[in-house]
Amino acid sequence: MPRLWTALPCVMTALVYVGPDFKSNGYNVRCLKDERVNSGVLLESPRLSSPGNGAATQSITPALFTWNTVPGAASYILQAATDNSFSSTSLVVNENVGNNLSKQVSGLNLLSTYYWRVSAISNSGASDWSDVWSFTTPSNTITPKGWVQVWSDEFNYNGLPDSTKWGYDVGTGLSGWGNNELEYYTFKNLNNARVKDTVLIIEARNEQYNNSSYTSARLVSADKGDWTYGRFEIRAKLPGGTGTWPAIWMLSTDKTYGNGKWPDNGEIDIMEHVGYDPGNVIGAVHCNLYNGMNNRQKNAVTAVPDAETAFHVYALEWNKDSINIFVDDVKYFTMINENTGWQAWPFNKNFHLILNVAVGGNWGGKYGVVPSIFPQQMVIDYVRVFQWVN
Repeated sequence: MPRLWTALPCVMTALVYVGPDFKSNGYNVRCLKDERVNSGVLLESPRLSSPGNGAATQSITPALFTWNTVPGAASYILQAATDNSFSSTSLVVNENVGNNLSKQVSGLNLLSTYYWRVSAISNSGASDWSDVWSFTTPSNTITPKGWVQVWSDEFNYNGLPDSTKWGYDVGTGLSGWGNNELEYYTFKNLNNARVKDTVLIIEARNEQYNNSSYTSARLVSADKGDWTYGRFEIRAKLPGGTGTWPAIWMLSTDKTYGNGKWPDNGEIDIMEHVGYDPGNVIGAVHCNLYNGMNNRQKNAVTAVPDAETAFHVYALEWNKDSINIFVDDVKYFTMINENTGWQAWPFNKNFHLILNVAVGGNWGGKYGVVPSIFPQQMVIDYVRVFQWVN
């Protein structure tokens, strides 16, 4: 698009990723280099700072853009856009902000990615654009009202998942984990579960291992993170392709009801997704009275068209009276406690989190498995647990 002032011409090439993502004040920030041929303008380009910590609400997120002083600059032009081409249709900010070194912008959508850059202006012309930075607004930068955060993994480290928070289910279980699944869940294998660039990656791979044709990982918080009631938030991007079956779910840690096994002690599915149905996710619960084996399970489906290409927050709110499941704070599933006993409500004791990517199985493999799509990843930005205090 045309500049708002006269400047010597310059040439811009593609935006190139030059560094890892990092987290700053609740935002996920990524630096990209804006490669330009030197235009001959003597004024140096501004150096950006990461967006500040704006106070998020449920609908908008103010962001504070800041940058360093450029010697000789009389003013600065700030641009922010929804894509890194900065096309006229993508611009949300295109403003001469005078000699200020910051600008607060409201009206940004939650859980959205924005790109921004700054140019310095003097009487003799303009600098090249600064490097381009991108950031993803959070689901909410403040703790939900009435809740206090009691546990989290923000994945601000590299290597294997934090052993103080996560253990592993290993192997193939009984009859493919009861579902005729095809994967072998490995133990402390970086190929299948690793933290890198502030995200957790669970990767299913097409490879022979211990008589299985696929490997993957199944992380569990049992005996490291166990809760009765709470709000659970997991921000994730899902794998895709026929045969994938990622899940974010919970099982009882204390198996005290009925036969001491599934389904008597309950299961809460915060998110399940099968690759042959790419635009939908499922929330569900299972117990003695209502479960998939007797076709009486309680569940609901909601559309998430970009579940495999974008991050979304999958959340559960669970108390003594009800279980509610959300995507991006939109509730789509509720189960009410009937107060008729453990057969219908075993959800009054400690449960733990499970994160996994299955391959095939009775549901995920309903239409077969396409080997060529692998490896496939579930990428998790954070896991947060809250307890009700109000």
